[in-house]
Amino acid sequence: MAKRYYWLKLQEDFFSAPKIKKLRRIAGGDTYTVIYLKMQLLSIKSGGIIEFQGIEPTFAEELSLILDEDIDNIKVTLSFLESQGLIEQSDDFKYLLTQAAENIGSESESASRVRTFRGKNQALALQCNGDVTGCNKKVTIDIDKDKEKDSKGKRKRFTPPTVEEVQEYCKERGNGIDAEHFMDYYAARGWKYGQGKPIVDWKAAVRNWEKNKFSGSSAKSETNNRNNTSFDVSALENIDYFSLEESKK
Repeated sequence: MAKRYYWLKLQEDFFSAPKIKKLRRIAGGDTYTVIYLKMQLLSIKSGGIIEFQGIEPTFAEELSLILDEDIDNIKVTLSFLESQGLIEQSDDFKYLLTQAAENIGSESESASRVRTFRGKNQALALQCNGDVTGCNKKVTIDIDKDKEKDSKGKRKRFTPPTVEEVQEYCKERGNGIDAEHFMDYYAARGWKYGQGKPIVDWKAAVRNWEKNKFSGSSAKSETNNRNNTSFDVSALENIDYFSLEESKK
């Protein structure tokens, strides 16, 4: 069952109101005032109504039990409230505190959360109006943190390079690898190593070719025997490039 919050609003002039001032001037008036406030709190969930449940023979005796106040003080308080029109009896079992009914408010738990949230946003907006740069920095930092979480939480999806990218990288390393041959070789294999493990870094694959002397010239020599370099393709297929790649990291 959803929670509900209640409150009792006292008017700013509650203690200076003529009726309350008169109550307090009676001998023991402060005690009667406290009893009156406790009665209002007792009625808060029923819209200012206190219901006589018949636990005790009279309403005054029952209030004395519930509020834990002296029965004589309860009787004096009730007598004063009736004389001033601050309490009305609707029937034999219900008593309406007229002033309390006007000052009671309530809201659901969800409404309370929304109000709290809006209050925080308004406070932040006021702060930002005085320091726009500071607020922008905070937002930027939060966004960067979110990006960092995404990058740590998921492995980047592999995107095959272009021939030009491979050419440029091989040129930087001066390894003489034929970029087109490299592209054709792995494109035909679905960008996987010989053991079927997917490639996650094509530059690491280039470096592996470099280590195993599988450059464009040596690969071509396998076909046309233009030089004495020989290469065993089946041996290359059995190399665990994925392990080599991970060890490089």
